[in-house]
Amino acid sequence: WKFRSKFHNYLRQLVIVGNSCMALPWSDKDSVDFVVLDVFDVFFDTRASSIDDSPLIRRFSLSKAEVAEKIENGEYSNISLEDLSPDSETSEDEVVNTTYKDLVEDMQGIDNDENEKEDIIVYEYWGDVHLEGITYYDRVATIIKDKLVKWEQNPYDCGIPFVYGHYIPVVRQPYGISALQPSLGMLHEANVIANHRL
Repeated sequence: WKFRSKFHNYLRQLVIVGNSCMALPWSDKDSVDFVVLDVFDVFFDTRASSIDDSPLIRRFSLSKAEVAEKIENGEYSNISLEDLSPDSETSEDEVVNTTYKDLVEDMQGIDNDENEKEDIIVYEYWGDVHLEGITYYDRVATIIKDKLVKWEQNPYDCGIPFVYGHYIPVVRQPYGISALQPSLGMLHEANVIANHRL
Protein backbone atom coordinates (compact mmCIF):
# COMPACT_ATOMS: atom_id res chain seq x y z
CA TRP A 1 0.00 0.00 0.00
CA LYS A 2 2.83 2.42 0.85
CA PHE A 3 4.53 1.84 -2.52
CA ARG A 4 1.24 2.13 -4.43
CA SER A 5 0.31 5.40 -2.72
CA LYS A 6 3.67 6.98 -3.50
CA PHE A 7 3.67 5.72 -7.06
CA HIS A 8 0.21 7.20 -7.61
CA ASN A 9 1.63 10.58 -6.59
CA TYR A 10 4.48 10.11 -9.05
CA LEU A 11 2.06 9.31 -11.88
CA ARG A 12 -0.31 12.15 -10.96
CA GLN A 13 2.51 14.69 -11.15
CA LEU A 14 3.66 13.12 -14.43
CA VAL A 15 0.25 13.58 -16.09
CA ILE A 16 -0.41 17.09 -14.78
CA VAL A 17 3.04 18.63 -15.15
CA GLY A 18 4.49 16.42 -17.90
CA ASN A 19 7.51 15.45 -15.79
CA SER A 20 7.94 13.64 -12.50
CA CYS A 21 10.87 12.61 -10.35
CA MET A 22 11.43 10.17 -7.51
CA ALA A 23 14.42 9.69 -5.26
CA LEU A 24 15.23 5.99 -5.28
CA PRO A 25 18.33 5.47 -3.12
CA TRP A 26 19.49 1.88 -3.08
CA SER A 27 22.60 -0.07 -2.21
CA ASP A 28 23.35 -3.65 -1.30
CA LYS A 29 23.06 -2.76 2.38
CA ASP A 30 19.76 -0.85 2.22
CA SER A 31 16.20 -1.77 1.42
CA VAL A 32 14.64 -0.10 -1.60
CA ASP A 33 12.44 2.90 -0.83
CA PHE A 34 11.53 6.05 -2.70
CA VAL A 35 10.25 9.57 -2.21
CA VAL A 36 8.37 11.56 -4.84
CA LEU A 37 10.05 14.95 -5.35
CA ASP A 38 8.45 18.22 -6.36
CA VAL A 39 9.39 18.40 -10.03
CA PHE A 40 9.93 22.16 -9.69
CA ASP A 41 12.78 21.46 -7.26
CA VAL A 42 14.71 19.28 -9.74
CA PHE A 43 16.85 20.85 -12.47
CA PHE A 44 18.74 19.60 -15.50
CA ASP A 45 21.10 21.15 -18.03
CA THR A 46 18.71 22.42 -20.73
CA ARG A 47 21.49 22.01 -23.32
CA ALA A 48 21.49 18.26 -22.79
CA SER A 49 19.73 16.14 -25.40
CA SER A 50 18.34 13.86 -22.69
CA ILE A 51 18.34 13.53 -18.92
CA ASP A 52 20.86 10.68 -19.22
CA ASP A 53 23.42 13.20 -20.53
CA SER A 54 22.77 15.80 -17.85
CA PRO A 55 23.78 16.24 -14.21
CA LEU A 56 20.94 16.69 -11.74
CA ILE A 57 20.45 19.48 -9.22
CA ARG A 58 18.01 18.97 -6.38
CA ARG A 59 16.69 21.75 -4.14
CA PHE A 60 15.20 21.04 -0.72
CA SER A 61 14.91 22.68 2.67
CA LEU A 62 16.10 21.76 6.15
CA SER A 63 15.33 23.40 9.44
CA LYS A 64 18.08 25.33 11.21
CA ALA A 65 18.16 22.60 13.86
CA GLU A 66 18.72 19.89 11.23
CA VAL A 67 21.54 21.84 9.57
CA ALA A 68 23.10 22.62 12.95
CA GLU A 69 23.06 18.91 13.83
CA LYS A 70 24.81 18.03 10.55
CA ILE A 71 27.45 20.69 11.26
CA GLU A 72 28.03 19.41 14.78
CA ASN A 73 28.38 15.75 13.75
CA GLY A 74 30.79 16.69 10.95
CA GLU A 75 28.55 15.84 8.00
CA TYR A 76 28.62 19.49 6.85
CA SER A 77 31.82 21.57 6.92
CA ASN A 78 32.97 24.99 5.70
CA ILE A 79 29.93 26.59 7.34
CA SER A 80 29.19 27.75 10.88
CA LEU A 81 26.04 28.30 12.89
CA GLU A 82 26.52 32.06 12.46
CA ASP A 83 26.27 31.62 8.69
CA LEU A 84 22.72 30.33 9.12
CA SER A 85 21.42 33.60 10.52
CA PRO A 86 19.31 35.76 8.16
CA ASP A 87 21.22 38.47 6.32
CA SER A 88 20.69 41.06 3.60
CA GLU A 89 21.97 38.65 0.92
CA THR A 90 19.01 36.29 1.08
CA SER A 91 18.55 34.73 -2.33
CA GLU A 92 15.43 35.21 -4.43
CA ASP A 93 14.63 31.49 -4.15
CA GLU A 94 14.65 31.69 -0.35
CA VAL A 95 12.37 34.73 -0.37
CA VAL A 96 9.88 33.07 -2.74
CA ASN A 97 9.85 29.81 -0.77
CA THR A 98 9.40 31.56 2.57
CA THR A 99 6.59 33.75 1.23
CA TYR A 100 4.77 30.80 -0.34
CA LYS A 101 5.15 28.72 2.80
CA ASP A 102 3.85 31.55 4.98
CA LEU A 103 0.86 32.00 2.66
CA VAL A 104 -0.04 28.31 2.77
CA GLU A 105 0.33 28.20 6.57
CA ASP A 106 -1.83 31.31 6.97
CA MET A 107 -4.55 29.77 4.79
CA GLN A 108 -4.38 26.59 6.89
CA GLY A 109 -4.59 28.56 10.11
CA ILE A 110 -1.11 27.49 11.26
CA ASP A 111 0.62 30.00 13.51
CA ASN A 112 4.27 29.01 13.87
CA ASP A 113 6.88 31.20 15.51
CA GLU A 114 9.65 32.79 13.46
CA ASN A 115 12.27 30.16 14.32
CA GLU A 116 10.09 27.38 12.93
CA LYS A 117 9.52 29.30 9.69
CA GLU A 118 13.19 29.93 8.92
CA ASP A 119 14.09 26.96 6.76
CA ILE A 120 17.49 26.69 5.08
CA ILE A 121 17.56 26.09 1.31
CA VAL A 122 19.97 23.29 0.34
CA TYR A 123 21.17 22.43 -3.18
CA GLU A 124 22.62 19.05 -4.16
CA TYR A 125 24.52 18.54 -7.41
CA TRP A 126 24.75 14.96 -8.71
CA GLY A 127 27.04 14.17 -11.63
CA ASP A 128 30.48 14.78 -13.08
CA VAL A 129 32.33 17.97 -12.13
CA HIS A 130 34.92 19.62 -14.41
CA LEU A 131 37.34 21.94 -12.59
CA GLU A 132 40.60 23.42 -13.91
CA GLY A 133 41.09 20.69 -16.49
CA ILE A 134 40.29 17.88 -14.06
CA THR A 135 37.12 15.78 -14.20
CA TYR A 136 35.70 14.35 -10.99
CA TYR A 137 33.31 11.55 -11.92
CA ASP A 138 30.04 10.71 -10.17
CA ARG A 139 30.27 13.28 -7.39
CA VAL A 140 27.77 14.81 -4.97
CA ALA A 141 28.22 18.46 -4.00
CA THR A 142 26.01 20.04 -1.32
CA ILE A 143 25.72 23.83 -1.20
CA ILE A 144 24.15 26.09 1.42
CA LYS A 145 24.21 29.89 1.09
CA ASP A 146 26.83 29.74 -1.70
CA LYS A 147 29.13 27.59 0.47
CA LEU A 148 30.27 24.08 -0.48
CA VAL A 149 29.44 22.20 2.71
CA LYS A 150 29.83 18.61 1.49
CA TRP A 151 31.84 16.97 -1.31
CA GLU A 152 31.82 13.21 -1.73
CA GLN A 153 31.78 10.32 -4.14
CA ASN A 154 28.27 9.13 -4.96
CA PRO A 155 27.54 6.65 -2.13
CA TYR A 156 24.96 4.63 -4.08
CA ASP A 157 25.69 1.53 -6.13
CA CYS A 158 22.87 2.32 -8.55
CA GLY A 159 24.42 5.59 -9.80
CA ILE A 160 22.43 8.81 -9.47
CA PRO A 161 19.51 7.68 -7.27
CA PHE A 162 16.75 9.53 -9.09
CA VAL A 163 14.21 8.30 -11.62
CA TYR A 164 12.85 10.99 -13.92
CA GLY A 165 9.94 10.44 -16.30
CA HIS A 166 8.12 12.27 -19.10
CA TYR A 167 4.48 12.01 -20.09
CA ILE A 168 5.10 13.14 -23.70
CA PRO A 169 8.85 13.22 -24.51
CA VAL A 170 10.27 16.08 -26.60
CA VAL A 171 13.10 15.33 -29.02
CA ARG A 172 16.50 16.55 -27.79
CA GLN A 173 15.02 18.11 -24.66
CA PRO A 174 15.33 16.98 -21.03
CA TYR A 175 11.75 18.06 -20.27
CA GLY A 176 8.44 16.66 -21.52
CA ILE A 177 4.86 17.83 -22.13
CA SER A 178 1.87 17.13 -19.90
CA ALA A 179 -1.47 15.67 -20.93
CA LEU A 180 -3.06 19.08 -20.29
CA GLN A 181 -0.62 21.23 -22.25
CA PRO A 182 -2.04 20.59 -25.77
CA SER A 183 -5.48 21.63 -24.46
CA LEU A 184 -4.41 24.76 -22.54
CA GLY A 185 -5.25 27.07 -25.44
CA MET A 186 -8.79 25.72 -25.76
CA LEU A 187 -9.28 25.78 -21.99
CA HIS A 188 -8.18 29.42 -21.92
CA GLU A 189 -10.61 30.34 -24.72
CA ALA A 190 -13.45 28.52 -22.98
CA ASN A 191 -12.63 30.36 -19.76
CA VAL A 192 -12.63 33.75 -21.55
CA ILE A 193 -15.99 33.03 -23.21
CA ALA A 194 -17.54 31.89 -19.93
CA ASN A 195 -16.28 35.03 -18.16
CA HIS A 196 -17.73 37.28 -20.89
CA ARG A 197 -21.12 35.64 -20.52
CA LEU A 198 -21.08 36.37 -16.79
